[in-house]
Amino acid sequence: MTLILAGGGLGPGYQGRLLEEAVASADKVYVETYTVPGSSWLLDWARSVAGGRVVEAERRVLEENASRLVEEARTRRVLVLAPGDPLIATTHRSLLAMARKEGVVVQVIPGVSGVCASKTLSLLDYYKYGRTVTVPGPWRRVKPYSVVYYILVNACSTLHTLVLLDFQQDNALSPREAASTLVDIAVEVDAGFLADTPVIVLERAGLEGEKATLYSSLEGLAHSQEHFGLPASLAIPGPLSRIERELLADYYGRDPGPGIDRGEACRAARRLEAEL
Repeated sequence: MTLILAGGGLGPGYQGRLLEEAVASADKVYVETYTVPGSSWLLDWARSVAGGRVVEAERRVLEENASRLVEEARTRRVLVLAPGDPLIATTHRSLLAMARKEGVVVQVIPGVSGVCASKTLSLLDYYKYGRTVTVPGPWRRVKPYSVVYYILVNACSTLHTLVLLDFQQDNALSPREAASTLVDIAVEVDAGFLADTPVIVLERAGLEGEKATLYSSLEGLAHSQEHFGLPASLAIPGPLSRIERELLADYYGRDPGPGIDRGEACRAARRLEAEL
């Protein structure tokens, strides 16, 4: 029949009538809570609407057993519910592609994502954001040279970078740890000027208690003793326009400076590209 990929939004209160009707009419509702920390509220909401037809889906259900889920949707109305927007995560895009290839009808119900809310909270020009990157936690055992590379590439194109922070079950990378990782790599690859670039910490974007804090430099954030609310992300400005600079100065009470120098970013990106 139909596979529905639906987004539950950022938290309680973001669920509209279209989503509620879809969940109520589904034969089976798979709720995934592993891509966003603290999203058990979505499972509770789904159960209040669809009762026993709701199943909490572990990663293996949506990834390793995706073909079974698509096959189930041939004869039943199956809904996969995720926090935020369903097509932000790679897993759900793969499900969409697999279902369409198998001739299964797919419906997508979008939701407000943390990515969108974070960009809005930053007050930077939404259309001037480049590629979004994620700083991996130390448990991944990788050194994210590519993250620094794309920050430089974005700045070279006069674009800003939204930096997401990794998490795994109860482990969540803090803004301070992420900044320290980026500074260490920037110095290592001869892009030390990144340590001096301003950065905006975005806490709980779109949720109660949301907060944006401007730090004068990544290095300053790396040495901060602040406790940050989750989920959190970072906005690293590329070259700032006059309007952006004035808006940030008015909001935070101080001039953020011009942002990353485009020429320096371009030269550093070319050097790093040759090494990757």
